[in-house]
Amino acid sequence: MKRKKKNNPTDNQNNDKKSTPHPEVKIKNEITNHSTDDNTSEQKTFRNKIDWLTFLLVIFTASMAITSWFLYWQSREQSKLEMRAYINVSDYGVRQFIVGKEIMFNLSILNVGKTPGNNLQTRGALKIGGTDIYETDIRYKEYPYEGNSTIGANIPTKIAVLTNTILTMNDSILIITGKKPMAYLGEIVYDDIFGETHHTEYCFKYFADYKFFGDCGINNKQD
Repeated sequence: MKRKKKNNPTDNQNNDKKSTPHPEVKIKNEITNHSTDDNTSEQKTFRNKIDWLTFLLVIFTASMAITSWFLYWQSREQSKLEMRAYINVSDYGVRQFIVGKEIMFNLSILNVGKTPGNNLQTRGALKIGGTDIYETDIRYKEYPYEGNSTIGANIPTKIAVLTNTILTMNDSILIITGKKPMAYLGEIVYDDIFGETHHTEYCFKYFADYKFFGDCGINNKQD
């Protein structure tokens, strides 16, 4: 018959010691876990900062690109304004005012720009009668353009303006005495070296009291 082995109290104590972690070990584990959580949180914060910095860098780069493009465009437009042609009507007068013949005018134009004006064309209409010159009298825009020439920079040019109107004796007397106004309204269109089209509008009328032609006060503009 086998004898039962008595439990040794010392063995039980040793077993208890083995199953129960030492307080220092628990503290170390807690410190390790806490340290790991802190590291994870710091990494997330760091990544968030990197994301924000990247986003701000993208915004800054895009802003610089837009600003650079705007400055380039502004510089290009300014260069166009400085270099393009500007055609003005510098003078006008009667070329032919004879009873029974077509009324004709001389139109002096000048390109005050730095480059030629190309594909220059004109159109206009003569008005005789009425009380004065009004915006509603600008009917020449219904007519086609005529001519096709190039005007160099700072080169005065004269154009013969035909009116397709025969002067009668009665009209000649009334116009000269100021009882019937006479005016010519017209437009010059041309292209600059950049391929953009521009318009110069003009209007002159006969002032009987002073025996000369002057601006109408309307339709005198250019772009």
